[in-house]
Amino acid sequence: MVRARIPREVLEDRLRKFVLTWRDTEVWELAESVGGNLMYQFQAILGTEFGEPELWQIEANNNSFLTNEERRDVYDMLWSYVQTGILRPITGGPMNQSQTAWGELYITPYGREVLSGGSPLPEDTQEFLQSLKTEAPQLDSTAHFYVEQALRAFRARLYAATAVMNARGALAVDY
Repeated sequence: MVRARIPREVLEDRLRKFVLTWRDTEVWELAESVGGNLMYQFQAILGTEFGEPELWQIEANNNSFLTNEERRDVYDMLWSYVQTGILRPITGGPMNQSQTAWGELYITPYGREVLSGGSPLPEDTQEFLQSLKTEAPQLDSTAHFYVEQALRAFRARLYAATAVMNARGALAVDY
């Protein structure tokens, strides 16, 4: 039986929670060929929630629980965390498993602050929009629509379109 795709928004939420479990000095191996790597550990967490009993453990052990599309989503999210300074890539030292340039990640103090409850990242669209509804309940559906479109444009690195959508959303707000 094929399991349903885990929505990107759910993966984003679970990745945020997973990263927050890292200790300040902890470094996570990226190479999937190395035992105990980041993806292996993350798949094990997802397996308990989304996997078939008795099957997900085998899939997680074989690094095959996540589909290729889900795996790419997770790596895209990790990269956005690197770009925003939440995670920092490093090269493994002589005592580490990885000797690959930028083969490991660790959470920065700034990253812990942001993920622990600071303002949501624009990359986390669902969380950002939920926060907006809470902090600005007076926004109508038109303004909300343009903010959501701006966030989607931002994620696609269409920064001019992001500015246009934000400006159009601001015009929809009654002061």
